[in-house]
Amino acid sequence: MGAGFKRELLAVHHAAYLLPFV
Repeated sequence: MGAGFKRELLAVHHAAYLLPFV
């Protein structure tokens, strides 16, 4: 659990945020 985990979490968050807008 390090930068990779945080980066993946951010990617999922961004995807979930942009998914309904696209």
